Amino acid sequence: MLAMEIKEIRRKNFVYMVDKLLADNSYKNQKEMAQAMGLTNGSYISQLKSGERFIDDTKARSLEEFFKLKPYAFDVPMGEPVLQDGVMENGILRPSANHISNLGNEFLTESVDPSDFVLVPQFDVKGACGLGYTNENELIKGGLVFRESWLRSKGISPKFGCSAVMTGDGESMSPTIDSNNILLANVTIKTYQQVITGNVYAFIANNELRIKRLFKIVKDGGLRIVSDNPNKDLFPDEYLTKEELDNIQIVAHLAWRGGDI
Repeated sequence: MLAMEIKEIRRKNFVYMVDKLLADNSYKNQKEMAQAMGLTNGSYISQLKSGERFIDDTKARSLEEFFKLKPYAFDVPMGEPVLQDGVMENGILRPSANHISNLGNEFLTESVDPSDFVLVPQFDVKGACGLGYTNENELIKGGLVFRESWLRSKGISPKFGCSAVMTGDGESMSPTIDSNNILLANVTIKTYQQVITGNVYAFIANNELRIKRLFKIVKDGGLRIVSDNPNKDLFPDEYLTKEELDNIQIVAHLAWRGGDI
């Protein structure tokens, strides 16, 4: 995955806040904390921490009040200062004045309206432009600011969790994508039906995250997987039949690389 689902973000935030309050000795144990929440015992907290119980919108807003957090704080990964400094508005994470000031252009920062921009999480994962890259730990390491109208022009929803930033690794997609290029991913694109032939996608195959250009094979419903590197001796085309499509999991369309793809 390139983006955590909102339920997993909320679960991790809940674990973070519970552990923080217990470490601060705000409560002696989970049972005492549960009583402060108006619950009968501490098992409910354990169920929320494990994911056995889901933190829905109503519960998230209630927990934010209990933990004395700003509204929608539970919808943004905690412990990540770049994202935590953002402002959630109707499901869209807006950059703060601090993010805008970091742009470094005094004239620009004075004229920028943060409500025109979106803060997109940047994940510490690499997509292999080569033989495949295994990401053992998928961590959020910050965020990048994009204009909302530009995201929409790329077919990307500005809603939090619909996009993510990652990096490329390897030579197979050169000259289009080189190692460590910043890539913007539309993580709502996950099925064969959503694939637009000839576009670049991130997908998982054999537990490795790969980046390739995909072409639908209309005749039999299969897929041609293509590297942009012209050296086909090193990077030959690959083919999947319709029956073999389950061998890969499409996770995102890659729309930008510091320039159009």
